[in-house]
Amino acid sequence: MKTRLFLGIERLLARLATDRIVVVSTLQLREINETFRVGQRKQFAVIPLGIDTNAFADWQERRPRLRAELKVSDSELLVGIVGRLTEVKNHALFLRAAAACRALVKTRRVRFVIIGDGKLRSALEAEAKSLLPVDDVVFLGTRNDPENFYPALDIVALTSLNEGTPLTLIEAMANARPVIATEVGGVVDLLGPTVSAGNAEPSYAICERGLLAKSGDAEGVARGLVRLIEDESLRIDLGLKGRDFVLRNYAKERLLADMTQLYSQLIATDPAASEGATAGAEPAAGDYRAVWSLRVLITGGAGFIGSHLSDAYLERGDEVFIVDDLSTGSFGNIQHLKDHPRFHYKIDSVHNRPVTAELVDQCDVIFHLAAAVGVKLIVESPVRTIETNVHGTEVVLSLASKKKKKVLVASTSEVYGLSTEVPFREDGNLVMGATTKGRWSYACSKAIDEFLALAYWREKKLPTVIVRLFNTVGPRQTGQYGMVIPTFVKQALSGRPITVYGSGEQSRCFCYVGDVVGALMKLMDHESAVGEVFNVGSNQEITILDLARKVKELTNSKSEITFVPYDEAYEEGFEDMPRRIPDISKVNGRVGFQPEKSLDGILDSVIEFHSEQMSVGRG
Repeated sequence: MKTRLFLGIERLLARLATDRIVVVSTLQLREINETFRVGQRKQFAVIPLGIDTNAFADWQERRPRLRAELKVSDSELLVGIVGRLTEVKNHALFLRAAAACRALVKTRRVRFVIIGDGKLRSALEAEAKSLLPVDDVVFLGTRNDPENFYPALDIVALTSLNEGTPLTLIEAMANARPVIATEVGGVVDLLGPTVSAGNAEPSYAICERGLLAKSGDAEGVARGLVRLIEDESLRIDLGLKGRDFVLRNYAKERLLADMTQLYSQLIATDPAASEGATAGAEPAAGDYRAVWSLRVLITGGAGFIGSHLSDAYLERGDEVFIVDDLSTGSFGNIQHLKDHPRFHYKIDSVHNRPVTAELVDQCDVIFHLAAAVGVKLIVESPVRTIETNVHGTEVVLSLASKKKKKVLVASTSEVYGLSTEVPFREDGNLVMGATTKGRWSYACSKAIDEFLALAYWREKKLPTVIVRLFNTVGPRQTGQYGMVIPTFVKQALSGRPITVYGSGEQSRCFCYVGDVVGALMKLMDHESAVGEVFNVGSNQEITILDLARKVKELTNSKSEITFVPYDEAYEEGFEDMPRRIPDISKVNGRVGFQPEKSLDGILDSVIEFHSEQMSVGRG
């Protein structure tokens, strides 16, 4: 009865008298907002904990203090667990894992330390005596000198049944201590993505910043401890990565900056705007980190467009999840994001239903960009093209439909096929080539994706949006699969012949990736875009031959321009479209889209990117 009363009060206060509700993690946000239904999502400000990392600056000098107190030699390893002795911390599992670990390790002595106190101490001490030699486990009780006891430990464990933000792990990592923990609550985000399974029968996983075992799995914890005990280089590597991550993301200076930013936003907001925010209006432009308003899933997120879309959502203050099997994407595209606290990546295929289902459940909206792309790949691998595109889209839509999560499906200008009705309108006819021509497999598969997405909207009321992209270009795009601008730029910069396919009289329109990403985000936010198809691209036309000349001029290249017949470049009887120009009046009218960056500006950005890549040996 009291619980219901207090929940009612909290809900009332959130609705009538609260501009922002501050929580320390997205996990806490979901519990308060979704489980207990307190507040509206856009009222929440997620501001992670901050600790005084300066207290741990001289951890190396402090390492001997507790070790001397416990008479631990340099040749011995000390494994510790820190926390109140209560049921939820599950110290009993730690003791069982310690006993199993001791039985497996024969090469050196390992001792175990339990730091903390509580009602279970007597029972845990009795259990420890039954499992381990008396000298191998020490109960230290409550300690108020974390700057001394963390550096003394060689490994820090956490075996909780539940955990919000694991402060003990954060403090351990601040001292460059390698950690192992059970897979609960906020632990997963703290330790980062899985790098590899621990062994042939994975009972633990090696993550980017620590080891992870299943909740309640004493054997998994034990085997993970053994791995850390026997692999000094792994201990050092995880410890240093963990310290670097904590210093960047959990320092008190970052906490103060986040709080200052939040208060500045609130002070600068007039009462009318405050009411709008409480009612769930979009955060003001420029809000960063203080308000995490949306959880975004991007399939194919390590691809060219997906990585730029990730950048934009993170900059807006949202939380981004991506899945990519790296078949055409690249980890290099997201390397700069991997340690961002609001960026999460999974190297896997959308065809893996359990993985995709979990990601769909975690997110609010979905951008389905994963696809087989590039004319060269399509011609060479039509089976892969069809299966990747059609089945991948089917998986995403079916899973999203269960939770009615909004999906934006990226389609292509290729669906217009051989149509001559230029500029192409969204309601115009699609004219496909013969099924004996492999190059049309991509266009047909994406057309099926569109039919499927629209059918899910009409029959199952799954909100879907279709975007037909026209030659999106910019930094990070590769020429590996036949994309023309990066191919020309790399050829010109290296002094190789610039190869124009066909006569070069075919024309295209090129749009900057930043302009495209802005349109995608606006369409996702716009309710009236649901159930509609939109062309997104530039309508400024240039022939491929003139494009080659322009690239040559801007790079000051001495490369000659050569011509390669289509039959030689792709396949016998290859068919291409002479012109491909979008009518963008629909998307302009709906969300105000108009490309801003000129072709010269686009080429300058691509030339700069590939020049830098070539200078470091990546071109």
